[in-house]
Parts: sequence; structure tokens; C-alpha cells
Amino acid sequence: MEEQDYILFEDYVSGTLSEEEKQKLEERLQYDDELKESFTVYKEASVYLDRTFGKTEDTEAFRDKISAISKEYFRKDTEPSKGIRKLRPWQIAVAASILVILGIFFFRRTGMPVYEDYADYPQLSLTVRGGENTLLKQAETAFNEGDYGKASVLFEDILKADRTNAEISFYYAVSLVELGRYEEADTGFSALMASRSVFRTEAIWYGALSKLRQKDYKASAGLLEQIPEGDDRYAQAQKLLKKLPE
Repeated sequence: MEEQDYILFEDYVSGTLSEEEKQKLEERLQYDDELKESFTVYKEASVYLDRTFGKTEDTEAFRDKISAISKEYFRKDTEPSKGIRKLRPWQIAVAASILVILGIFFFRRTGMPVYEDYADYPQLSLTVRGGENTLLKQAETAFNEGDYGKASVLFEDILKADRTNAEISFYYAVSLVELGRYEEADTGFSALMASRSVFRTEAIWYGALSKLRQKDYKASAGLLEQIPEGDDRYAQAQKLLKKLPE
């Protein structure tokens, strides 16, 4: 099964498919036994999830429930809930994947926006300008590999020699957010926001995402509103603003 098939299943279940797309899927289900079996399992998982959770808006509680219910649903020696057939062994891995995907879709429809949905920073490329600078190369590699602890230490060492390096300051602050060191990160973003650096708007955007990760929605909204119309981040900022609570 391909991921796009599960996306198609979710759109069918949620009623967002066009009539043409719906008809095409139903035609495929007539002759594709594997697709039909997966679709049946997906629908059952969807019914079970909706009946068990309802419409929760508590992010952490929802995630905890997803974890707990997956264990209950796929326990071999447990009788299935009324209306849900017990899965055969070969179906368990498939159904587990479906439940995870279903949980993601369900969460995105009902939950608050989260940092991970928006933190799309590009690959860092410091050595292009830094030549054979070993420290820069190590910092670049660590950041791009997601080793933010190591990257933050290296960035800090670089900044000791050059506090005016806006690019290093920016990625240092991003690394601190990833490490949960929010106060230090917010201080770094604030310094860049007050500067004339080309990273000023990026600092506003990621400063807002830092506040979002801290669930300080008011502060996040306040920063998003500072992104000027016409900036590359403006449309994205406006979309996120609409999803934040008043």
C-alpha cells in the first residue's frame, strides 16, 4: 500500500473527495482485493478512533490516548469492541500504520497547530563561504544531521570569535529551540529582530514558532503580525494566525 492510498481513504471517510474521485476509488475497490482489505481495516480504525476519542482539542491528551488505544486495539488476546472485527495476525502491522496515519489526520483536523508543522528551515551551508574552516564545517554537518546539541556548542564557539555573525546567531537560536532552551533562543531571536540583518524576518518567524512550541499563542500571534506584507513568510504567517486561538 502507498501513502497516497491512505490519504485517499481518509478523504473518502471524511467526505472531502469529489464525486469523480469517489467513483474512481469505488471502482478500484471492486477489483483490487488488497486495496479493499486495507480500506475495510482503515474504516474500522476510523470508527473506533472517533467513538473512543470524540473531538478532543487537548494535544497532549490526544497523543496519550492514541498511544494507549493502539495497544488496546492491537492486543491479540483482547476481544474487539462491538462492531470491530478482530484482526488476523498478518493485518496487525498494516492496521497499526493506518491508525498512526489516521491519528495524524484526525489531530490536524481538530487540534492546535504545532511547531513541527512549520519548522521548515533549509539545509545549512556555511562552508561555501567559510572555505576549509573546520569549525564551520562541523557546525554545518551537526545541524543538518539534526544533532542540535553538538551544533549549539559549535555555534557558540564560533560566536565567541564573531558576535556580529547574524547567520550563526540565527541558527544557534534555532538549535536552542530544538533543545527546549527557549529563554536563550528567544533572546537570540529578539536581538536579530532589532537589527537590520537579512535574517530579521526569519528571526520573527522562528521567534513566533518558538512561542508556538511553548504554547504562548498570544506572543506567537504578536510576532506573526510583525511580518510585513510582501515578505516571503507573510502568507504562511497569515495562515498560522488564523489557526491560533483568540
